[in-house]
Amino acid sequence: MSLLTKGDSIQIREVWADNLDEEFALIREIVDDYPYIAMDTEFPGVVLRPVGNFKNSSDYHYQTLKDNVDLLKLIQLGLTFSDEKGNLPTCGTDKHCIWQFNFCEFNPNEDVFANDSVELLRQSGIDFAKNNEKGIDAKRFGELLMSSGIVLNDDMYWVTFHSGYDFGYLLKLLTRQNLPDTQAGFFTLINMYFPVLYDIKHLMKFSNSLHGGLNKLAELLEVERVGVCHQAGSDSLLTSCTFRKLKENFFNGSLEKYSGVIPDVMLSITILAIMLLWLAVVQIHGLKQRNDYGPCWYYKFLQKLELFTLHLDKKNAFIAQSTDLLCNFACLLMTTLLTAAASIAVAIPLFIVSKKSACRCQYS
Repeated sequence: MSLLTKGDSIQIREVWADNLDEEFALIREIVDDYPYIAMDTEFPGVVLRPVGNFKNSSDYHYQTLKDNVDLLKLIQLGLTFSDEKGNLPTCGTDKHCIWQFNFCEFNPNEDVFANDSVELLRQSGIDFAKNNEKGIDAKRFGELLMSSGIVLNDDMYWVTFHSGYDFGYLLKLLTRQNLPDTQAGFFTLINMYFPVLYDIKHLMKFSNSLHGGLNKLAELLEVERVGVCHQAGSDSLLTSCTFRKLKENFFNGSLEKYSGVIPDVMLSITILAIMLLWLAVVQIHGLKQRNDYGPCWYYKFLQKLELFTLHLDKKNAFIAQSTDLLCNFACLLMTTLLTAAASIAVAIPLFIVSKKSACRCQYS
């Protein structure tokens, strides 16, 4: 494993409107050799909290994310590229390179923002007047990002920390639209544009000794920061180095079995599994004698068997008893088949999860 030391020289390449195309040309040259992309964003904070009734806390948190991302504007984006061993590109220089993109859209004199967030960014050295004058047009950035090879690519590995808002703003740049109305739609877009991602906040759940934010985690892992805190370039580099240290020290260099995904196809399979399990539970609880639950065809079949049994009961008690046993056997067989099908349907997503190295992005 290669981690930065005090002797390593880092160049944070500041990207503005006048050198945007040139820097993306460099990124296209190095992306195949450095497929791990650590990402961080700076934005004007959280200013909206939704009101109303929500099914669960997850829906509430997503609605909060959507409302704020739809309303607010991205200020800065940091990208750090690395290879499997943690080495950074040099781009033909004697320094390791990372990128910091500065956007022009946010204007504190006109746009809404969270006071504490913007003040923190000012103290960190972000010049909002310079951003307005020389910053990158978000539409142009989205076009170049789409053609860069780092999105819509299964061979790229995105690394983030608590990244729901980060990916929300990136999706807004890429699609030029508001975020989807539902959490499922949001994850569908993430899985499409960023097929493989690791969220460090999610990975921390697998170790009882890890806690806190990015700075606290880096301190626990003895990872030193390069650059200024709360600037996207420095934060993306810290994310990259922390990820490497976490992977080697706590996951033996492999994260595949700790990953978790929410692909759109998995949603359909999960719904099918729930339906099959529900049918099995219905039968197990003896609901064959009721007609207010379950599929009509199933209960019509059972009703016909029972009517046939009653008819035979008047004719021949022995045949009636045999038919009743046959009916119960058919119910037991149906229950067994439904349970087996449900188990298989549940196992398929778990198998997919174990094979795909991605994990949920965190935003709550």
